Amino acid sequence: MEREDALDALVERAIARDHEAFGALYDLYFERIFRYVLLKVGEPAEAEDLAATVFLNAWRGIGHFVSRGPGSFGAWLFRLAHNALVDRYRHLREAAPLDEVDERDLPNDARDDPASVLDWRLTVEELRAALATLTEEQREVVLLRFVGELSAREVGEHMGKQEGTVRGLQFRAIDALRRALVQSSGARENRAQSNPLWTGAAQGKARRTHDRA
Repeated sequence: MEREDALDALVERAIARDHEAFGALYDLYFERIFRYVLLKVGEPAEAEDLAATVFLNAWRGIGHFVSRGPGSFGAWLFRLAHNALVDRYRHLREAAPLDEVDERDLPNDARDDPASVLDWRLTVEELRAALATLTEEQREVVLLRFVGELSAREVGEHMGKQEGTVRGLQFRAIDALRRALVQSSGARENRAQSNPLWTGAAQGKARRTHDRA
């Protein structure tokens, strides 16, 4: 309750055009908005730009924000993020492909290691491909709950649904994700066993790890 009261106080100050209060809200929510957008567009630089746009729009429009109870500010921010994504897709007329991931985000010592690059790319691709197997509502619930870190009540506020409905969508989404990821993991093992390039890279990585030990 104290946390919610403190958040409400920050929001009220931000509505009154208090830059420091809005900066504190930015610090609280930026990383969540960024991760949510990143899993939608697949491109880190673009996700960062879109997240910045969300907060610019929030600052411009915060005077029109009306609280509907605890969690409504977070839900409002994610609604702005959703709108920014809709605008992006409208301009591009197509979503980013699932395999469009940026190896620049890899740690420096992993970029030159073929096995590390492949492992990283497959992990990102598998997650996004698994999310693509969900319904649109299930995918939104998963992203808001586990990437955006919103409560079920806040997700319901964002989506216009009851908290119980959100929890039901979440349960079915997690079960579907689990099955999709298990299937993906099995397919990945089969690819590894049948691909001499991957096997050779992985063996080279193992030898280097052993030599450093």
